[in-house]
Amino acid sequence: MRARLSGVQRWRLGAKVAFAGALLVWGLGLLALVRERLFVPVREVALMVAEGSVAQIDPEQVVETVTQQVRGQALWEVDLIRIERQLKAFPVVDRVRVERVWPDRLVIELALRKPVLRWRNLDDGTWRWIDAQGRPFQDRLSPENGEEIWLAAHEAQLVDAFRNLRVVAPVLPDTLHLSGITLSPLGAITVTFVEPVEWFLGTVASPAAAKQRVAWLSQRWPQLVSRLGAMPTRVDLRHDQAFAVSLPPAPAAEQDRHG
Repeated sequence: MRARLSGVQRWRLGAKVAFAGALLVWGLGLLALVRERLFVPVREVALMVAEGSVAQIDPEQVVETVTQQVRGQALWEVDLIRIERQLKAFPVVDRVRVERVWPDRLVIELALRKPVLRWRNLDDGTWRWIDAQGRPFQDRLSPENGEEIWLAAHEAQLVDAFRNLRVVAPVLPDTLHLSGITLSPLGAITVTFVEPVEWFLGTVASPAAAKQRVAWLSQRWPQLVSRLGAMPTRVDLRHDQAFAVSLPPAPAAEQDRHG
């Protein structure tokens, strides 16, 4: 004989089946939701320039570079370190940070190199920027006609030229405005001012020696100009504690007056 279920037992069994079915439906729905969230492809790449000027770069090129890299990938699949390395290959980029924003967004934050000097490469005549660490780089802005102080040196001498500039600039006279420094192939230093006047230091043993020589003349510069009655166009400072000057030609009227 088959056992017959009572009404209460049938109700309990039905409730259990219904609960199990509801739990299964809920689990499948949760799985679908998780899968949708995890496997949705990256749909947006946003770019932020935290330091520097956006005019230094091509934003569309940066975004396109990353978009091509992550095309078809889910957000969690994206290799952030690889993208950072790829963007650091841009000469103007100093630091990079890439963040995931769920469910489908990448945010790129760039810190760009800040140009503090202009460098004219005496090897080929091209111009590039120099950042605060003395590293050359190129961006979309042209350094050739900029207003920043310039360095003129061969690429192999760039580090020496940068070191000399850093030690010489603070001890120059307040009445002169530095335009740039040239380092010849033989290591001779010429300091050029806006006024215009040039100080020719010749070759020096070290940046410290260049600083000492410039500081010595800077202390005497106001008295020198006062005694001469005119600003020299060139000062030969190749020897310690000694110098020679070249004065601008006298006006034509004054030359006629003195025969």
